[in-house]
Amino acid sequence: MKANSVVPRNFGVPILLAQGSADLIVSAAVTHKFVAETCRAGQPVQFLQIAGGDHITIAKRTADTTIDWFAERPVPDDCGRL
Repeated sequence: MKANSVVPRNFGVPILLAQGSADLIVSAAVTHKFVAETCRAGQPVQFLQIAGGDHITIAKRTADTTIDWFAERPVPDDCGRL
């Protein structure tokens, strides 16, 4: 798991991250910590929290938002509200 983890930092490109509250593979607490640390590193992040979403369905449940996000400039930044 450690080898498959991303170190929070400023990636220099926009980030959209979605987390389902029912995800049993990636804990919501782990994702929240990653987002907070990434924001502290100066990286803008749009963070979607999906009630009831799980690891399998999250992509489908956020597909329309994700497609719209690609066209948005400047990209939304949720760091100020986290």
